Amino acid sequence: HELGDPHSRRFYAGLLWKVVEGKLSPHALVHAYHRARAAVREGYARRGGAFLQHLLEAAA
Repeated sequence: HELGDPHSRRFYAGLLWKVVEGKLSPHALVHAYHRARAAVREGYARRGGAFLQHLLEAAA
């Protein structure tokens, strides 16, 4: 909801599942989430989920 992307539940569930499987660091996910949320609030990013995905891909 805070990223302006409430219809992408499957995407976010998939990210959480990657954390459970050990494929994604919880710290990396939380850090990227906070950066994406700030970008949406500041008007830098319109699509928070897409920006979150970009941040995660850039960190990999």
